[in-house]
Amino acid sequence: MVAALGRARRFANEQAMATILQEAVMPRATARIPGFKLGACYQPAGPGRGIGGDWYDAMPLPHGGISLAVGDGLGHRLPAAEDRTKLRNAGRTLAIQGHDPGRLLAELSTVTGHATHGSFATMAIAILNPLDCSVTSGSAGPPPPKVPAPPPAPPPPRADAHVVAPPPQKPEPVLSQ
Repeated sequence: MVAALGRARRFANEQAMATILQEAVMPRATARIPGFKLGACYQPAGPGRGIGGDWYDAMPLPHGGISLAVGDGLGHRLPAAEDRTKLRNAGRTLAIQGHDPGRLLAELSTVTGHATHGSFATMAIAILNPLDCSVTSGSAGPPPPKVPAPPPAPPPPRADAHVVAPPPQKPEPVLSQ
């Protein structure tokens, strides 16, 4: 009985610490980035499983770009929350340093292998450059993010099409005094 109470107390403490980490790392609101409207929604896998390795992030970068990231570390409870915190913060640091998504993901792979409880995490990241309207993205694990194609341009006018213009207006006579 005493052992069972000890395990229950340890589990409750671990849950409390994981909840604190979850609340500290998951943004309460999406980042405010001038000229952009961002939204996010985090849905845990099920009741009692809301603490784990999932994360998302959006932040402006020093060079004027914007970093958007989504990740999932393996597992649930405190170890997964700790791993998620390390990976999210390492990803932010690498993005601030100006690493492109491919290099950033390669560096995070090293962090995952040496500094986390788990041995596996997935992540997708996009760096938006509002100055030239470009997006550079990369993913490790999940399929690459889908970027919608721009709408098609209207077809050129047909060679046999005629433009109908209104008849020219006759100028009003000017009366002089």
